[in-house]
Amino acid sequence: MTMIDPPPKTLTAPTRTTGEHRSYSQLSAYERCPYAYYLTRMRDDIEERPDAWRPHGTALHAAAEFWERSGRTASRTAVEEKFTEVYKAEINAELERVPNLDYWAWSGGIKAEDDIPRRLALGLAQVGYYIDYYGLNPDQQPWTTPEGEPAIEHRLEVDLGGVRVVAIVDMILSHPKHGIIVRDNKISNPPAGSHQLCVYAVVTNEVYGTAIDLGDYWVGKKGKPGRIRHLAGRSGEQCTPDYLGNQFAKLDANIKAGNFPPNPSGTTCRSCSVNAHCPFRAI
Repeated sequence: MTMIDPPPKTLTAPTRTTGEHRSYSQLSAYERCPYAYYLTRMRDDIEERPDAWRPHGTALHAAAEFWERSGRTASRTAVEEKFTEVYKAEINAELERVPNLDYWAWSGGIKAEDDIPRRLALGLAQVGYYIDYYGLNPDQQPWTTPEGEPAIEHRLEVDLGGVRVVAIVDMILSHPKHGIIVRDNKISNPPAGSHQLCVYAVVTNEVYGTAIDLGDYWVGKKGKPGRIRHLAGRSGEQCTPDYLGNQFAKLDANIKAGNFPPNPSGTTCRSCSVNAHCPFRAI
């Protein structure tokens, strides 16, 4: 791979546009490493290292949405077929982009050649876990929005800190014990913090005037949700419109200013999909 030159303090002419909105994924990626953000999201000439876990996650979300939008009436076979269809399409698109599997990222010591079929089987099992969990907990239902839509992969848009923020919430859930909560689906271990859930709760509250202050992650590897997390107004999570507005305003200003300083560390760089192109990598 050809190394790019080290950047100046400020990158004022990125290849791509800076975008018309901000999102949690942009915020978390920038916080992790601004320079990696620049390489992955602002450059058209940088080739990211593919992996099998992102197609896995995309396919599980698609299968869950398909089942939920059917009113939970679609057969298990049909939902499995949806997972397989999306997973294979995502994998094939990455193979077309990068056919050399030796360049793909490994997963926990498992090379891509083995990880691709492994995740197909694992994802199909998780589809079953998803259906079985809600079969045993039918009183946990997608919340119906004022527009009359089930809140599944629900796109919301709001102004926070003078910035247009878009969030696609996996599920706004009507919970028999906790009322309306936000739930995000993860294929594996959820994050230790609740930052993503905070963004989803605040955006939902701003759009609908709800008072959501709880959320959780449904975890595919366990086949059930993790612990309920307290969100809105908690100082530890800073889950308030003012705090998040400030975070998104700073993100927007930094991106528009071309401010992408490197943040190298062994852990961050090891899992980075563009570390082969980075002169600041710590591995």
